[in-house]
Formats: sequence, C-alpha cells, structure tokens
Amino acid sequence: MAVTAKGNPQTYSKPGKLCEVIVRILPPKCIYVPQNRQEVQDKINGFESRAGFPQVVGAVDGCHVPIIGPQQSPDDYINRKGFPSLILQGLVDFDYRFLDICVGWPGKVHDARVFKNSPLFALCCARTFLPPDMSVMISGVRVPPLILGDSAYALSEWLMKPYTDRGNLTPDECSFNIKHSTTRVVVENAFGRLKRRFRSISKRLDLNVENSCNVIAACCVLPNYCEYLHEFFDDQWLNGVNVHVGVCPADPDQRQNINATAIRDAIKSFL
Repeated sequence: MAVTAKGNPQTYSKPGKLCEVIVRILPPKCIYVPQNRQEVQDKINGFESRAGFPQVVGAVDGCHVPIIGPQQSPDDYINRKGFPSLILQGLVDFDYRFLDICVGWPGKVHDARVFKNSPLFALCCARTFLPPDMSVMISGVRVPPLILGDSAYALSEWLMKPYTDRGNLTPDECSFNIKHSTTRVVVENAFGRLKRRFRSISKRLDLNVENSCNVIAACCVLPNYCEYLHEFFDDQWLNGVNVHVGVCPADPDQRQNINATAIRDAIKSFL
C-alpha cells in the first residue's frame, strides 16, 4: 500500500467519510511505487530527460496542510512557521505523479523523522523499488537507482541530498546542488498543483485530525488521474499558491556514509 494516513478511521464527517472510501478503494490503482524493472527504468529515463540527473526514480519532500489546532496536544501541531498543520509526505515522479504518500504527522515533527517512520523508508531500505542490480557505472562508481531529498534528509546510498553549504563549496559542488534542485523541484511543483486543484487544503481544513487525514489523502489520489490523462494545467495557476514547503534543519542524527558520499561525488563529476 502506497498510502499511509494516520488517525482513527471510525471518526467521520460527511466529507471525511467520502474521502475515506476514496482512500480505501482507489490508491492501489493510481498511487504506487514502480512494480517492476521496466517501470523503474521508465522513471529513471523520465527524470534524466527532464533535467539530466542520472538514476532518479523519485523526489521526496513534505508539505504542511493548515488545520484547526486539536484540543489534545495542540502544541505538537504548531510547525516552524507558527501555525497548526498536518504533514503530507510525498514521493513524486518526473510527471508530478504521487508514487507514495504518508499523511498525518503533527506539524512540529521534523521531515527526517516522518520519513524514517514511514513505510516508504522501509521500502527504500529493502530496495523494493530501488534494485541495486540496476546500478550503472558513473565516474568509476556503481550508482544504484535512487531518490532525491533536500538537506533535511540523511545522505544514503539510495537518497541523494545537496552538499551542505557552509560558504566553501567548490564550483562542481555548487553545480551539483543546482542540478539537484532543478530535478527535485518536481515534488514542490506537485504539491503546488495539488493545492491549486483542491483549494480546501491550500487554506485551513476545518475538520478534526482524523477526517483531515482522509481528505488530504483523497486529494492526492485524484490528481494522479489528471496527470495520467495529461489534463491541462497552466503553470501560471501556481502563482499565489502557498505550498508551505520549508527546508528543515539537517537531521542531527545524520552520520557520514562513505559509500553514499562516493556515489554523490561520482554524480557530481558526471554532471
């Protein structure tokens, strides 16, 4: 299952009930990580043709959906920008399609913690859709299929993040970061397209936490059909949309991964 929504499914409002039904029935048909080698390769080819970054299957990030602060543990939902929210984590392909979502963590939680506790992280660790035997040789290093994340995430052999900018980056590292950002921006754009199509989650959801989770998840399911059908979307519609994607500080638990560093350096040399 590629959709994870926290909360009690027995607590319904009318929109929450409808959205809960959508979440139960539709996700296996439209939100899923690549199921075979050809699908993995199709994602890689799509990203490489879009921005030139090799071996990318998807880009991951989190965005905040404003909600009414719950009565129970309200401070847990106040995010870094000062308003109560739920976190929507999404893995997106080159065509803005959601491959995986995780909904419902309180806004105060760090993106890296959400990721580490999501089913997506377990899938990545198990290399379920990032098979190592699809590695390619780049600058003398075997580079496996991977996903992209911003500076909040830990660098690993299957997740590439930008070089940390402490004011001493080399020109090649700066170039890598620019190319990384140009490629990874699809996930931010996907959130923007989502919030433009469903205004209810671009503003404040006046529902309880449980029903809000179902509404957010349902709103992610339906746009995949729109993207699959290549429904017209004018990028100018994104003007004025507050995606509420903020770069979290780096995860303090991050540890140096020698193999991951070698992979990133190899891609840097290639780019």
